Amino acid sequence: MIRTLAITMYFLCLCALSGEPDYALTRLENYKPTEGSLVLKDILHSVNQTMPTGDYQSWQRLRTIIGDESLVPQVRMGALDIVLQKADQRIASEVLVDGCRWSELVALGQGSNSTLVLLVDRLLEHLATSPWREWSGSSVAGMTLIQNGAIGKGLGLESHGKAMLALSNSTAAIADRQQIALRIIAATMGHTETSPVLIALLDESCFPALREMVHRSADPLTFQYHATAYLAYLGDEGVLPTLRERERSFRLFTNRTPGYEDIGPRMANLIGMWIEEIEMQHPPTALLDFIASNRRLEINESHWREWAVRRAVEIGLDKRGIREAILKFASRVQPTVVRHKKTGDSRVFYYQLVPVKRVGLSLNILSPEDLPQVHVPVDANLEQH
Repeated sequence: MIRTLAITMYFLCLCALSGEPDYALTRLENYKPTEGSLVLKDILHSVNQTMPTGDYQSWQRLRTIIGDESLVPQVRMGALDIVLQKADQRIASEVLVDGCRWSELVALGQGSNSTLVLLVDRLLEHLATSPWREWSGSSVAGMTLIQNGAIGKGLGLESHGKAMLALSNSTAAIADRQQIALRIIAATMGHTETSPVLIALLDESCFPALREMVHRSADPLTFQYHATAYLAYLGDEGVLPTLRERERSFRLFTNRTPGYEDIGPRMANLIGMWIEEIEMQHPPTALLDFIASNRRLEINESHWREWAVRRAVEIGLDKRGIREAILKFASRVQPTVVRHKKTGDSRVFYYQLVPVKRVGLSLNILSPEDLPQVHVPVDANLEQH
């Protein structure tokens, strides 16, 4: 009888202890991989259930677990997930400092293929939503973490995308986000594509800094292509003299490095397209002239007209005028006759109009009834004649 009572009391005490954060954290600290994933899942659930929001003592113990490189990734990631749910602003400020340091270690090559990459990625994922977007927006470490994630050194494309979304959603002042955008561009000079996130942040106040990046570089191997791409997209006439000089000098550039023999002329062609992109926006109605023209009719050049339509909307041109330009262009396009490989049936397609109609519909410039001759993208079994 006495023994039964003792055993009962023991289990009652054990159950009471299991409901305390200290007990649950101790279990997590002492977890061994040999116990299996189900046990770990149960321990993490217990910690999450018993830890009060903003419990600083529990955070300090979880911080030690997260930073312990001897532990398996599942334990460290699980601990971070709990912190991301239970943090208050005080804890968040320290998490962001740690995250910034992790991202710097990854950029130095000390986090490649390690848990640090996973930790940075998970943290970036939360910075785009409340309350973490507010906490990171008011933190130097938080914005630096976003910057490092967007530059992406040592990280994957998914982390880059999460960082860009966090930058877009951030509550930081526009001037602060513009400075981060400029640093991202400066650190990724070889990129030739623009990001909608950075386009939305940049304005004419950023042009001097972007122009300076372009002016400083005169070698096609180290030229600031990324800054040039943004200035071209935004139609900055101030950079044109430098670009015309670079286009001329790059055509004369010779290089004997295998694989880079023709880099000068190739990059000169790219700069030439950016010059055209700028000129196409001055005056702004020149965009409408281009949309309506018979220039750039090759299928692999369809992105030009798509860009012109989007840019015309972005700078505020009247949508009726854009629609008229699209319809005028459509009247110039000759159909392509294609034959189905299997059935032999012939059909008529307007390849050049497919992307234009698609972007026109997406921007509410065209109605579904416009360009009725334009159908869905071409069947893979069709061949041109």
